[in-house]
Amino acid sequence: MAASSTAAVSTWRVLSPSRRAAVNLSMTLCGGQCFHWYATPRRTFVGAIGHDVFELREMERDATAPPPRVSDSPLGQSRPAPAPSPVTDTHPLGGCDSSWVEYRRLWPPPDPALLDGISGNGKRSSRTHARPGPSRTTAAIKETGDEDLLSHYLSLDVDLPRLWRRWTDSPLTRRHPLVTYLIGNRRPAPPPTTTTTTITKKQRDVAATAGLGGVYVPIRHVRQDLHSCLFSFLCSQNNNVTRITGMVYALCRAYGDHLCDVDIVSGNVRAPSTSPPPVRRPRQGCGTAPPKNTVTSPPFKASDFAADVPAWLPLYSFPSVAQLTAATEAELRELGFGYRSKYIVDAVRLVAETPPATAVAMATPVSPGVMRQHETCVANHFYAAVLSRHGVYREQRDMLMALPGVGRKVADCVALFSLSCRHIVPVDTHMAQIAVEYLTDANAPATTARSPPSLPVTRKRRRDAPGTPVECDGGLWNGVLLEWGRQSVAMKEKKNKAAAGTATRTQRGGESPPTQRTVDKAPVPALYERHHDAIQGAFAALFGDHAGWAHSIFFYYRMRK
Repeated sequence: MAASSTAAVSTWRVLSPSRRAAVNLSMTLCGGQCFHWYATPRRTFVGAIGHDVFELREMERDATAPPPRVSDSPLGQSRPAPAPSPVTDTHPLGGCDSSWVEYRRLWPPPDPALLDGISGNGKRSSRTHARPGPSRTTAAIKETGDEDLLSHYLSLDVDLPRLWRRWTDSPLTRRHPLVTYLIGNRRPAPPPTTTTTTITKKQRDVAATAGLGGVYVPIRHVRQDLHSCLFSFLCSQNNNVTRITGMVYALCRAYGDHLCDVDIVSGNVRAPSTSPPPVRRPRQGCGTAPPKNTVTSPPFKASDFAADVPAWLPLYSFPSVAQLTAATEAELRELGFGYRSKYIVDAVRLVAETPPATAVAMATPVSPGVMRQHETCVANHFYAAVLSRHGVYREQRDMLMALPGVGRKVADCVALFSLSCRHIVPVDTHMAQIAVEYLTDANAPATTARSPPSLPVTRKRRRDAPGTPVECDGGLWNGVLLEWGRQSVAMKEKKNKAAAGTATRTQRGGESPPTQRTVDKAPVPALYERHHDAIQGAFAALFGDHAGWAHSIFFYYRMRK
């Protein structure tokens, strides 16, 4: 790719709302919400939103440097002078203009005419997508449109400092055992002394976070389209973030559109026609060898690359419903999806074959940003039906759980990260253990800590099937969690006794002792609808309508302690 063409499509611009709304890109983009962003050795992040490829980076200003200047051009902001340095670690919101996010569009170029100047070998793959689709106009890919798109995607409209003050300063939460457990007893520093008689909102924001530099992590929830979010989390069952990221990339590489290639070392971009068409092959290393200096299996570490050796990362769109219908269970198993392969194939079939709804009307009016967020989904009858119940969480959840492989946790993750259900807290066994220890009151009266009316605990009932909803008042969820905690203790004691007996027999018979992993992995009771409802109710009572956001921030801090 010619250097002039690279410069034409790679202008860095300030994402102006980020000057007032801090965001930790590492934990927001690569922390388990979405799985199609990749950290580069240059401390930037590259990824695709639909068929648009962007690169983002965090910047911070030296105390003696002026803030970034707003350009007279409507297309964005100019770079600050002197040049800022990339953020090297998490940092608190230090007030307006102390840190911000910069972005650049990698593909397609802002001016579609530039596509003709970025040529490769002249042979385009049938799965390349160089020019904007019919739903994207020239005006929509200008920088003003990009800023709106990225600001909505990163939820920069949410006043996170205000939420943080509510969670840490409110008498209801600041002394709560869960908050104490997560952030300790460190409190924000007092407001700075000032010669003026009025403390501005900026000064209050600085005071609210200055003393919590090691605690406050501005993790924001990305607003994903329903389709990619749903099938990404279908890959998440019994998995970790690193492996999920690799599986999602494999899915995109096998069935999505080849958008462009990015050299993650230098930042250069080339059209998809400059590399051989992508080959659908079962596993890495099988079939045709990848081109030289090509990254084939994200995620990766910055230390894996030399500073002077190109590392081209092919980027693909998330495959559409129509593209995924070509996938077979055998192909997905060869790609490493295991038992999830059948879930994906069956779920795609149901989504594709859903007939038109008799009446699709929005339960709650939605903003233009939300409509643009899901613009690729509304043509599908199943997704249109789910989106039509905007604001009616239980109906949306039950519709999602009708799909194969979608249990309560997957449905809640989709609701939180795609359907704007900010109060939802996805529940797993680790979350349940924390909730039992820090959200329950063992001394509550027996009449208050009663078990709610719900279906009995039985292995014959699918554990994550829709069931009788639990009222989320304190008495009901307290009793549910205490019951689960007692069952957990009983199962652990039973396993310890069994392990002790096994060790005794092993010593007598000379057999190999059980592995450490087998000994350490304690069994836990099954999680049913009432447990999910109870934990979500407890979090909502404590943190309000952004309980899902509070969970993300607090538990990230707890994990890194």
